[in-house]
Amino acid sequence: MSLSASTLVLFILLIPGIVFRFFIYSETPVRRSLNYSNTIYVVIMVLLYAIFINVTSMLIWNFVTKLIRHCFGWDYVVKIKEAGSNISLHIAGVDHTYFGFIDKYPVLSIAYSIWSLVIAYALAKLVLALSERWMPLGRVMYGPLAPLLSSRHDELFTCHVLTKVQEKNRRVMYQGFPVEVILKNGSNIDHIVIKNPEKFYMKINSQGNAPTTTRESSVSIGDGVLNGLIYISGNDIENVYFESWYF
Repeated sequence: MSLSASTLVLFILLIPGIVFRFFIYSETPVRRSLNYSNTIYVVIMVLLYAIFINVTSMLIWNFVTKLIRHCFGWDYVVKIKEAGSNISLHIAGVDHTYFGFIDKYPVLSIAYSIWSLVIAYALAKLVLALSERWMPLGRVMYGPLAPLLSSRHDELFTCHVLTKVQEKNRRVMYQGFPVEVILKNGSNIDHIVIKNPEKFYMKINSQGNAPTTTRESSVSIGDGVLNGLIYISGNDIENVYFESWYF
């Protein structure tokens, strides 16, 4: 098998999974980081996405080709056959090895690749739309912060962030609308981006670092705010609370 065929196989099998993963997190406040600590999880999920999309693409491809055969008489149905330990493609009554098929039919292989990318994009948008409306699916795909998907178009949630940053005997706290919440290692927060933040101070009692419930009046937007947005690293976060306006 040539190097070009190997590259094409990788493109056909993996790129749709990457495209799917990108679009299920596009335009959502909840995302997952691609840092080193999250690499294994991301790779496993991309592989699962790729398998799911390729199987779906093959099923739809078969349906379309059967429809074409029924309407025009073209016998070009693609099936996967298993003969012993070998898996082959059954196309128009002829068996091909997967790599041999790519070498023999490069144009059709590229067409299928583009088809898979279109399916990946369509499925991602469908999953995102269903996750917004059906919370069990949302929690599977986006974890405990799935309710934030409802705030994609409207500012329905307020985010309260108690930071570890201390000024004199006061702890810094921010409040605003969550624009981006990046998760790592499951449900740990990598960072948060808040829109139109308000800065508060919480007094620290004399026995330790636990803040009291007393909160001073709000002050002007704090330092580090750019274009109405503030970035807060997960290392600086003590606690996060999301408050919904429509419950």
